[in-house]
Amino acid sequence: MQANWDFSTSPIAWDFRQCRDFASFIIGPVGSGKSVPLLQRIIEHGREQEPSPDNIRRSRFAIVRNTMPELRSTTAVTYDQIYPADYFGDVVWRSPATHRMHVEDLEIEVNLIALDKPKDVKKLLSLELTGAAFNEMREVPRSVVSRMTERVGRYGLNERATTWRGIWGDSNPPDTDHWLYGWHH
Repeated sequence: MQANWDFSTSPIAWDFRQCRDFASFIIGPVGSGKSVPLLQRIIEHGREQEPSPDNIRRSRFAIVRNTMPELRSTTAVTYDQIYPADYFGDVVWRSPATHRMHVEDLEIEVNLIALDKPKDVKKLLSLELTGAAFNEMREVPRSVVSRMTERVGRYGLNERATTWRGIWGDSNPPDTDHWLYGWHH
């Protein structure tokens, strides 16, 4: 159960939603609809995982925003529209905030994490993920994004290989001297 979002006027957003590169990013102006495809990819990547021996497709993702107030007031609002609690269950707001979805043959854990300073990289130690989404990447230090590339593709390796792994993100345009400007993986 996901709302049908119309991407007919935004082929770039649709292409981003369909992208399966290890690292993919969408940059556009305020209000251009970047966050919806960013968050929709979570359940899609969950569906792409090979099932475990018990036929359950397990995955774990992180959604990263630069501060907890912005995570709760913006990212979580859009997340709740895509994954409504009455169907997908409630987000538990602890540290980290966690959402466990059990739908179809999927078991998806989503950790909503605030990482705004280079010292926050230590929050990523021992984290085992399938993938990670960055909301407003220009607000997240490059060291955090780089370290996250080491944490994905690690979840569930004891029972089966990760079928897809990676990082993806959205952002308003950065300044030309920002690390994200012209960055390639």
